Amino acid sequence: MIINSKDPANVKVSIIHRIEEMIELEDPGAIGSWKKTKYGSAFVTNLNDSYRLSFLIHREYRIIQVLRVGDHKQVYGKD
Repeated sequence: MIINSKDPANVKVSIIHRIEEMIELEDPGAIGSWKKTKYGSAFVTNLNDSYRLSFLIHREYRIIQVLRVGDHKQVYGKD
C-alpha cells in the first residue's frame, strides 16, 4: 500500500506519534533542533518530507506547547 505523506489524515497521525514520542522522553527537545522560525526561536522536528512541527518545552510545568505544523515556508517563513 502506498501512503501519501501529504494527506492531511496521515499528517495528523504523524503529529500524534511524534508528540507521543516526546512525552516518553526525559528530554523532549532531543527529538528536535533549536531553530529560528517565523515566530521566534523554537524546537523543530520533521514529521515527513514536507511537514514540520515547531514546539516549545515548559520544563517546570512538563508542558509541550505546539506552535505550528506546516511546510517549510509556513514554519520558517522562507523557502
